[in-house]
Amino acid sequence: MKTKLTMHMPEELEDSRDVEITGVVTLPDREYQTVLTTGQLPDRYIDRLNKYTEAVMPPRSTMISVYKALLVLSEDGEDGTAVCGKDHVSYASVFPGAREWLDRRIKQMADFVCELGHVPDIKNPGQVDLNDLGCIFDSVVTSDNGTGELLKQELEKRQEITDIIMMEDCFEINYCLANFQDFVSSNAKTLTLLGLIGCKLNDIHLCHCDEDHDVSTIVELNDSTLTEQGKKAWADVLNAKVERIYTGIYGTQIELSGVEAERLCDFSRMLTGYVSTEDYDRWVNDKNDNAPDEEESTGMIMQ
Repeated sequence: MKTKLTMHMPEELEDSRDVEITGVVTLPDREYQTVLTTGQLPDRYIDRLNKYTEAVMPPRSTMISVYKALLVLSEDGEDGTAVCGKDHVSYASVFPGAREWLDRRIKQMADFVCELGHVPDIKNPGQVDLNDLGCIFDSVVTSDNGTGELLKQELEKRQEITDIIMMEDCFEINYCLANFQDFVSSNAKTLTLLGLIGCKLNDIHLCHCDEDHDVSTIVELNDSTLTEQGKKAWADVLNAKVERIYTGIYGTQIELSGVEAERLCDFSRMLTGYVSTEDYDRWVNDKNDNAPDEEESTGMIMQ
């Protein structure tokens, strides 16, 4: 889960860099205020700070390129604080609207996990690999970084799931049998690529289930990527059936059926720009580079 924040050091030097949220800590308000005042996490979360945060420097460079940080939230607050360090907080930034930002991403992942139970032919839908799930959503999801626990809590609220256990590397899930049987009995209710992109997908690779073909990395794909003309032009690809999602030689791979392998190849290449400018403009929505980044915030200085 990535965003842009201005990280500050106690010496009052600021360093504006990309921040990857690699874990979550939720505290009672009193403890959260102590973090803001002292810059020190409670001792029970120091191991998480040490394991999941880092100021990353490229090889042979002294410049920090990205911060891996914990998102610290108050139980009752809407804003949060991103922190990074070893044994104590060395860098920090306020994160306005962090609660809504995080909840939206947790719900997207939960929606996806619930959809897996609706796919009759998917291999072992009751076991969801945490690493694969994280790759699909460009997030870090583990059993001990706080994100996995929040996702488990959200899934426990869903009517599609009767029981869920978080193991070290996966969720063991029992889906509601009635919902599953209702789904199996309806041929119309299969998970298609169009249904899948209701969630934001990053760095994915579309593969045919039976044929080998050239594969391209699709950096981002969601329900607003294509224009209406694009959705019509590539309807056969969007309506392809999702057979399997897994980590393969290319990274996160989505195996599809019901579409020609050549069309999958052409669709992926089109999204990476290997198409005429006229076709690209007709099929793909432009991003407004001048629009403000809703996830960019000002920083704070730890005292």
